[in-house]
Amino acid sequence: MEAAAKEQEILEAVSHLRNCEECRKSLRATSKETRAFFTEMVKGHMSPPLYSIDAYSAALDSVVARLSGESSQLEEERAQAPSLLGEIEGYPLKQQQLIIKNLPRFQRWGFSEYLLEASRSGWTDDPVRSEELALLAFEAANQLKADGFRLKVVNDLKAEAWSYVGNSRRIQSELRAARTAFNRAEEYLSLGTGDALERARMLDLKASLVRQQGDFDNARKLLEYALSVYRASGEKRLEAKALLGFSKLFSDMGEAELRLPLVLRAAELLKDDSDNYLEIVAKLQTINCLIEIDRAAEASARLPELRRLVLEHGSRLNRLRLLWLEGKVRQALGQVELAEEAMKQARDGYANVELGYEVALISLDLAALYLETGRLEEVKQLALEVVPQFAVQQIHGDAFAAIALFEQAARKERATVALVHEVASKVRDCQSRRPPAKS
Repeated sequence: MEAAAKEQEILEAVSHLRNCEECRKSLRATSKETRAFFTEMVKGHMSPPLYSIDAYSAALDSVVARLSGESSQLEEERAQAPSLLGEIEGYPLKQQQLIIKNLPRFQRWGFSEYLLEASRSGWTDDPVRSEELALLAFEAANQLKADGFRLKVVNDLKAEAWSYVGNSRRIQSELRAARTAFNRAEEYLSLGTGDALERARMLDLKASLVRQQGDFDNARKLLEYALSVYRASGEKRLEAKALLGFSKLFSDMGEAELRLPLVLRAAELLKDDSDNYLEIVAKLQTINCLIEIDRAAEASARLPELRRLVLEHGSRLNRLRLLWLEGKVRQALGQVELAEEAMKQARDGYANVELGYEVALISLDLAALYLETGRLEEVKQLALEVVPQFAVQQIHGDAFAAIALFEQAARKERATVALVHEVASKVRDCQSRRPPAKS
C-alpha cells in the first residue's frame, strides 16, 4: 500500500507538472540539467514499469538535493568566466580553441554559458566576435564529461552554441555558412533531451535566416511553431521576440499593414521585462511601421521615449538605426534640413563600421530627399561620391550595378524618385544574397 501510494504521489506530481504553468515557471528557473530530467519524465520516457518506486524517489530526492549544490557551483563558474576569457582573448581564435580543449579549468558548464550570453549580447554591435564566442562556447561544451542522460543535456548546450554561430553568420550576411551552422545545431538537438523550448529557440533564430533567404513560407512555419511553444510555456519575452520576427517577415513580404498590431503586442509583453534590447527593437519596429503606413506624426510622437531608451541602453548600431529613422520621420513631415542632417550622420556612422548595404540605402534615401526638393545638382554630387565608396565596400555585384545605374541617370539629370525606390529595392534584395566571407 505504501509503495502504491508513493507511486501515485509521484505520478500525480508529474501530471501536475504537465498542467501547472506556475510550477513549470519554477522548473524553468532551475538548472538546464534538472529541467531536462523532469522533461524526460513528463514526456513519459521514464515510465513506472521500468523504474522502481524507490528508484523514482531516490532520483527525485537526488535532483532536489543537488539543486543548491549545482547552483553554487554554477555561480562560481560564472564568476570566474570573465577572467578566464580575459586570459585567452589576445590569441587568434584557433589558439583560443586549443587552449580550451587542453586546459581543464576552461572546460566548465558555467564558462560555456557565459560565452553564449556574451555572444548573444554582441549580435548587434560585433557579430564577428559573437561568432567566435559561440564557437568557443561549443569547444567548452564539447569537453564536458558526460554520459547517459547528462550527455543529452550537453548536446542541448552544443546545439545552442551552433545556433548562435548560425545567427552571427546570418547577421554578417554569410548565409550559406549560417545554414551549415544551423544544420549542426539540429544534429546536436536531435541527440538532446527533446525539450520543446530548446527546439523553439533554435528554430526561432533559424527563421530569420530562412526569411533572409527569401523562403517566406518556411520562415512563417518556423515562427508559428516557436510562437506556439512560447505561449504554451508562458515565455512572454520569447513570445514578444517571435512576434517581432513575424513583423520583420511581413515587412519583407510587403505587407506593412499587418506589422503594427504585432509590434504593439510585443511592446506590451515587454513592458515589465528587464531585456532592454528587445524593448528597443520593438520600439524601433513600431516607428518604422508607422512611417510605412503614412502615420509620420504618430511616429514622431514616439521618438523622444525611444531616444531616451537607446541613449541609456542601446548599442552603437541601435543609435545609428535611430538616426536613420529620425531622418525618415523628418522627411515625411517635410522637415528637410533635420531629415538631411540625421541621414548624413547615420550614413557616416554605418560607413565607419563598414556596413555597405546600410550606407547604400541611406544614400538612396538622401537622393530621394534631394529629388523631392528639386536639388538636382546635389543628387548628381551624391551619385559621384557614392559609386567610388561602394567599390571598396563588400556588396553584391548586382547591388553595385543598380547603384551604377542610378549614378548614370543622376549625371544626365534623369534620376527620379521612382528610380531611386527601384534601386533601393534591388539593393535590399541583394543584401540577403551576399556570398559568405572566406575563412
